[in-house]
Parts: sequence; C-alpha cells; structure tokens
Amino acid sequence: MRFAIALLAAVAAALADGGMVVPPDVAIEEFGQVAVIRHQGGTEQLSVATSFRSGATNLAWILPLPAEPVVDSFQLALLDELQYYCRPIYRGGSGFGCSGESPATLRYGDSLGVEEIAQGVIGLYDYLVLRTAVPETLAGYLRSKGYELPDNATSVFGHYTDKNWQYFVVARLNDSVVGEYGRSVGIRLTFAADSAVYPLYISRLSSGYSGVALYVVADHRQVFPGASLLFSGHVDSGTFPNFPGFVDRPSHLTKLLKYYDPAAMVDITLRQAPDDREFRVIERGYGYIYGALGGLIPIFGIVVFARRRGSRPSSR
Repeated sequence: MRFAIALLAAVAAALADGGMVVPPDVAIEEFGQVAVIRHQGGTEQLSVATSFRSGATNLAWILPLPAEPVVDSFQLALLDELQYYCRPIYRGGSGFGCSGESPATLRYGDSLGVEEIAQGVIGLYDYLVLRTAVPETLAGYLRSKGYELPDNATSVFGHYTDKNWQYFVVARLNDSVVGEYGRSVGIRLTFAADSAVYPLYISRLSSGYSGVALYVVADHRQVFPGASLLFSGHVDSGTFPNFPGFVDRPSHLTKLLKYYDPAAMVDITLRQAPDDREFRVIERGYGYIYGALGGLIPIFGIVVFARRRGSRPSSR
C-alpha cells in the first residue's frame, strides 16, 4: 500500500520506495509495510499506522476497501507486543536460520460527485470515508483538494472500482503535526469481508521495492502465495492481557512476510492453511536482532499524497 506508505522500519533509504507522493521541494523518508488483521465471522479488522520522516505537513494516505468501514483507533503499542511475541528463538553460534470534527482546511463540501460517508479525527489524523464507483471522479475530487497524484492514479483507482470496491478511506495529518518522525495511535478499520484482505495494488501509485509483514488473527493459520512464514501459534483471550478484546476466543496467530517489486504488487487475499502447525524462526547468532520489517517500530502505510504548501518555494 505504498500508498503511502511508510511502514515499518524497513531498511529503505530516503525516497527509496514509492508510497509517498510529495512535491519536488519536499523530502520524505518512508519504510516498508506492516498491518494487523483480525478476521473472524465474516468481519475483518485492519489495523494500520504510519511512520515517516519529512518536513512536509500536508501528507495524507488513501486506502480502498470492499465494504463500508467503521473507523476507530488502536494502541500502537500492540505492534510492539506482537513483534516481541512472534520474535525468533535466538541461539548462540553460527548457522543457517529459518526464515471529532475535522478542520475546515479539508473543505469537505463540494464533493464533485464523491459521496462523503463519514468524517472524524483519530489521533494525528483527520479522516474521510468516501464512496464512488467512478475512478476519474475520485481522482478529480482529490486533486480539487490540492493533492498531487501520479499519472497512473485513475487506472489504479479503477482497479478497485472494477471489482466493486467503492469505499476509500482518506486520512491526512492534521495541523498539529510538524514534520518529524510521526508515531501515534493507529487507525483500525472494521468491515465485512468473506476472506481477510490487504489492499496492496494501490501501492503501485508510487512504491518501490518493499516488504509487507502481516500479523493475522483468525480461526486457523493463514497463508498467501509466496509469503514466508515467520510465526504460527495458538492464542486466546489471556495471551495479550495488556490489550483486552484484541483476541476474545481461541484463535490462531500467523506472521507472514513477502517482498515485492512494484509491478508485482497485487491485492492480498489470505486463505486457510492446510494445517494449524505451530512454528517459530530459529536464529543463529547473539542478541536480539530485529529485522527491517517487523522491528520495534512497525508502521504501516498506504498511498500517501502531499499537498504543496504555498509558502515553500519550489526547487525546480
């Protein structure tokens, strides 16, 4: 979801990957992608957060969904807890290891044919839930709000409207954020879904080579094509006592990782694995070495747009 993405603390250098689209006079550093998915009883909870480093204040991201979502917050510390819980077993030696109201600056009126379903504030973000079946209309709406979109924006949006994904969550950093390393509460989206999904195709808007790490809670172990299994185990309501309600019944937690070139980015649909075997990576070496994806600063992204600030001169 390069949309934005700044995700996780991947080892990407500044401007290396393409999730964030910014004006030429604004630098931004973003990372890989990580998300927490809970899918049970035909309902998905997709929890995401962003981390970034930039002098720009007018940043936003957009996330397409198959059904109308309920927007809420979640404690970002949950990502640290999951990372620690799913950590490898470290052994000495060497060897081979397995692997509120929103501000007027958003101008929510004049929707240009895009239906504005909901709006509010979550932590550092002012968000909108939009509905449209016409990709050109969505692109026009965002440009009317001052966002700079890449040339392929309409075709990428069309990928979703063609399969009847008509809901788009757009969140922008509010004016309280002054460009530095952004870390706050995350956004949780709850919506109806037959299978757990992660909208990755939209990351083609501006992404570079990127890793995607997913923590998935479901009734059974989950898989998707080409993903490496990093953790698999049973969890229940007592597993994460600091986060009551996150797991409310016996379930299975799976951690999966896959790296993508932009042209290979497709939406991820998770499927039930053939068994619920438990698994944990064994690392040979000394000390706790947190990987670029899924480290102690896990963050998620999505397509991020930047709005030019009139007070900043262009470097062109």
